[in-house]
Amino acid sequence: MWRVITYTLVLAFSVFILGPLLWLLMSSFKSTGQILNDPFALPDGLYLGNYEAVTGSAFWRFYFNSLVVTFGSLAGIAVISTTMAYGLSRFQFRGREVTVAILFAAIMLPPALVVIPLFRQIQAYGLLDSHLGLILVYIAFALPLSVFILRAFFMRIPEDLSDAARVDGANEWRVFYDVILPIARPPVVTVMILWFVWLFNEYILSLVLLQTTDQRTLPVGLTLLNSEYGVNFGALAAALVMSAVPILIVYWLFSDRFVKGMTAGAIKG
Repeated sequence: MWRVITYTLVLAFSVFILGPLLWLLMSSFKSTGQILNDPFALPDGLYLGNYEAVTGSAFWRFYFNSLVVTFGSLAGIAVISTTMAYGLSRFQFRGREVTVAILFAAIMLPPALVVIPLFRQIQAYGLLDSHLGLILVYIAFALPLSVFILRAFFMRIPEDLSDAARVDGANEWRVFYDVILPIARPPVVTVMILWFVWLFNEYILSLVLLQTTDQRTLPVGLTLLNSEYGVNFGALAAALVMSAVPILIVYWLFSDRFVKGMTAGAIKG
């Protein structure tokens, strides 16, 4: 009885999650007229006009901008968050607990709350309407949560491993690079995947800090694409399907490490 109830709930949840995605995929192969006449009907045929319309627009420019900003931000997040988390987990220094408290408080700071001060600051630095300025802002927002998660994992790594490497003559950087990072690879990958999804879909900061069309990222570009085509729901569906491809690829490639990272540290010993 309980097994039937469990399977029913899992099936219902799967339909709830996958249903909109399948509907979006079907809509991308239907004309706008077909979508409006019967939104849930199967496509009459393999209509590729929506994808042709999207590829003939500025879509690929927005796509490239998003990839540049996303991977540039991830590189900075990976380097700074791992080294900062390691330092906060292993070294004793004045103000360490205050720094950890500030990081924890910064996690609860929503980006929309500081959009205007950020705009003024980036403008003063001459980084407005540049990918570099947006990358720096993304790194700043991602650091608190990344450091908080990785610090908790680093603190679970036995100090004996680091001491053994030091006895063999390794300096602190070599200990961090050769001993700690290989062990911490699953949680680091997990953090990077989580931020990849957020960065690739982020809208508010990109809208405010990037001013010209050539610099826009994909989430903002999709709104401009929609304005360009009016109410061409088929073209918009095709663009959304194509924009989901990088996220699906990342999850497919790193799904095993993602699961390991989510459970890392759950079992002591």
